[in-house]
Amino acid sequence: MRRSLLYTGCSIGLLALFFLFNGCASSTPSPEQSDSPYEHYRLGDAHLKTGRIKQAIEEFQKAVALDPLNPISHNYLGLAYFFDQQHNAAIQAFNRALQLNPNFTDVHNNLGLVYSEMGDTERAKREFQQVIRAKDYATPEVAYFNLGKLSLTDKSYDEAVFFFQKALESNPKLSKVHERLGFTYELMGKVEEAEKEYQEALKLEPKMLEANYNLAMVYFKQQNYSRAKYYFYEVISLAPDTPWSAKAEEFLKIIEKRVK
Repeated sequence: MRRSLLYTGCSIGLLALFFLFNGCASSTPSPEQSDSPYEHYRLGDAHLKTGRIKQAIEEFQKAVALDPLNPISHNYLGLAYFFDQQHNAAIQAFNRALQLNPNFTDVHNNLGLVYSEMGDTERAKREFQQVIRAKDYATPEVAYFNLGKLSLTDKSYDEAVFFFQKALESNPKLSKVHERLGFTYELMGKVEEAEKEYQEALKLEPKMLEANYNLAMVYFKQQNYSRAKYYFYEVISLAPDTPWSAKAEEFLKIIEKRVK
């Protein structure tokens, strides 16, 4: 199991990550505009947050049809298309939202996610940079985190560290950013820094599977087998009967042989 591949792909897991790091859910259409489009928006939002993507698309399409000048519904329709991997449709919806409201910063972040998923790194970076340049944007850590992930994918490790650190300057309590920063340090051979970041991630989110597994691997490589065993057992407890636990069990068997 290659750890570098555990964080890619558009899935319900990415959906959960999106709602953790993306601030766009704070904006909603006003119910005073029209009860009917607002109701479709509300239902679409509920479907989207629970992973019922097809139903979300249908509801947001109805909201857009009834209130075509509302950029928020276009934005959410774009998100639903994105999670359904309809990338071109998502881009079209997001661009329409920006036509209606050029200052809708969240849409730039969402466009960046689409381009990133499509492998268009340069366009993705340009969209995330737009977010950073919006001085009044409440959560710049969103864009910094996404830029860090792009840099990590490109193996531009120093750049990734810079962006992850900028994200943590904006919000030091983001466990996933600490974990990704730790993983970057580990790839750079900076083991002590990696260990520190994984520990920080676990302080904030003790049951984070990735941080537990990565920290176990750090201790295993250091031949600190007692600490490695602790975190491998945590992985097995958190994710029984999965590839994670299977790999942890393999390393536990190796440890047993080495400490005899």
